[in-house]
Amino acid sequence: MNKKQLDQLIDFYLITKKKIFDKKDHKITKRHLIVFKIYKDPGKPMGYYSEMSGISKPNFSKVIDALLKEDFIEIQKDPDDRRKSILFVSEKGKDFFSKHEDYVYNVFTESMNRISKEDQKEFFNCIEKAMEIINKL
Repeated sequence: MNKKQLDQLIDFYLITKKKIFDKKDHKITKRHLIVFKIYKDPGKPMGYYSEMSGISKPNFSKVIDALLKEDFIEIQKDPDDRRKSILFVSEKGKDFFSKHEDYVYNVFTESMNRISKEDQKEFFNCIEKAMEIINKL
């Protein structure tokens, strides 16, 4: 990778964060997105979600503690490895998700609807390919 490519990578991260995730007109937090991810892909070890979200394990533990206090998630010991904790969304978290899934969908759809259907298709094809490559890192 050269410096121009590094600059492009940083620019891509910052503009994606700003244009899609940091909108002032919505109140979707990273914690909410983590709950949504656990809801859609439950029963994985805490380390899986920590790595997936890009949050260090100590900081992720703080996020999990806050979600536990809000009663959004539940922790169970992995029956195959008692040292691991696996995460599930609680009934309250499921209720929150079911009430807010359309809102989250609409927030992101609204952002994407600012571009043509052709550009959306190309964008998501690029994301799919980028995820394949990133997962190899």
